[in-house]
This record gives sequence, C-alpha cells and structure tokens, in this order.
Amino acid sequence: MTQPAATPIRSMTGYGAAARAAGGVTVRMRLRSVNHRFLDLQLRLPPELEGAQAALERQLRGALRRGHVQLVAVVEREAAAAAQVNTAMAAAYLAAWRRLARELSLPAVPPEGLAWDLLRLPGILAPSQEPDDAAALGQLAQAVLADCLAEHGRSREQEGAAMAADMRGRLQAITRSAAAIRALRGAVEAAYLARLRERVQELLAGTSTAIPPERLAQEAALLAERGDISEELVRLEAHLAAFAAALDAGGEVGKKLDFLLQELNREANTLLSKTSGLAADGLRVTGEGLAIKGEIEKIREQVQNIE
Repeated sequence: MTQPAATPIRSMTGYGAAARAAGGVTVRMRLRSVNHRFLDLQLRLPPELEGAQAALERQLRGALRRGHVQLVAVVEREAAAAAQVNTAMAAAYLAAWRRLARELSLPAVPPEGLAWDLLRLPGILAPSQEPDDAAALGQLAQAVLADCLAEHGRSREQEGAAMAADMRGRLQAITRSAAAIRALRGAVEAAYLARLRERVQELLAGTSTAIPPERLAQEAALLAERGDISEELVRLEAHLAAFAAALDAGGEVGKKLDFLLQELNREANTLLSKTSGLAADGLRVTGEGLAIKGEIEKIREQVQNIE
C-alpha cells in the first residue's frame, strides 16, 4: 500500500504577488511574511476594499498559522471609467473662491488653469462605483488573494525544503559525534575511575581514621555512576531519531522541533559536565560535545523560521 506523501515543511518567510482584471478594474496584491511567534497580520488596502477587509483577513488566517504577514493591495481602473467628478463639491470650492475674491479684492474670474487645480482637490474625483460594485470588487480581491497565497505557499515550501535538507545534514554530523563519544565511553570511564582512586588515596593519606573498604567501594561506585554517560547518549540518540522523524512527517513542526532542540542541548550540556577535567580521551569527548552544541545552535536558527 502506497504511503501518503508527507506534508511539506514551510518556512515562515515567503513572497507572493498576483493581479486580476474584471469589468475595467484591476486588483493587484503583494504578500510578504517573515518569522514571528504568532500570526500577525498587517493589511494595507485602498478605500475601495475596506469593506472586504474582514473577508480577506479570514482568508489569510485560514491559510497561515504563524508569521508577521503584510498584504498590500492596489485597485486600478481604466481611464474611461476610472473616476467621476463630484460637481457639487466643485461648485462649493468655486463659491468659496468667489467669497474669498470679494473679501480680499481678488479677480472675480478664477485664474486660468483653475479647472485642472480643482480636479486635484480632496473630494472632487471619486472612483466610479455602482451600488453593487463593492461586492463584485470584494470577490475579485479574494480571488487575487487566493492566487497570491498560492505563489506565497510555493516560495515557503521551497525555502522549507532547503532548510530541512540543511538540518538533516547537521543531524548526521551530530550522529557522527555521538558515535565517536560512544566509542570513547569505555576509555573515559576508565580515566574517571583512575581519577577517583587518586582522589581517595589523597584523602586516606591525610587522615588517621580508618575507613571501611566497603564504604570506600560504595562511594567510588556512586561517583562512577555519576560519571557514566551512557544514559545521556541513549537520550541524545532518541531525540535525534525523533527530530528526523518530525522532518520526514512535515507539516507544522516548528514548535516540536524547537522542543527537541532544547532536549538535545540539555543532553549535550550533561555530557560536557560529566567529562570535564579528564585528559586525553576526555578532551576528545569535550571536542565532540562542543561540536554537537555548535550544530544544535545552527539548527535552532533554521527552526525559528519554520511554521
């Protein structure tokens, strides 16, 4: 039976642009997003689309989960039907001019070119829009946004795929370091026990009180157990497997991957604390542990941008 394809991993960074024309009107949109802990929407719409803002926001929330998202829309109209003149407003401006002319002894006849100046005054030109135009324009805007989201989604998936490939490579590097530490485990434990024996001999040399051999054996065993790194290696390998499985499953895995990184970092820190101060093989373990932490931090930079 064929397994269903995994849901692609998506970056929170993406870009999409689209435009559609209908009935002499063109709606253009640009959609940008960057990483953010939650979904933060910012819409910059022209006055003609203010009535469609709620519907456009619902459309965005239905398609996106996280990220700082900015949508910019522009409405363009053909010249023949681009606008209508508000003659009442123009008459009011002219009447105001005449009053001003009387009071300030200005020419009663408006200067040449006033008609063109009037067209640039607020409220003179208004978009030509029939009573049922708003609904049609809103539907056109939603269709443009759907196209925009599709392109935006493709760009996020492409970046997500590149990020996932980079993280898989870093997981392999961590796995190699963990295997190297596992190979050194026996030598490290032997060095740790040797250091314990030296410490016990130093303590015995400075006291005249007899310490029962069995008590010394118990204390040494306890300290040796504290220096055992096998449990940390097992947990580290388990977290690596869980991380890889989450990448394979895809979808909205950003928060899960962030949690697993915290656990990986915790085990790496414990490994370093248990092997600090040991010479030779202990130093090699420290080097591998620091390499693991370095890769974890590089993966964390990628995970912060995953939805």
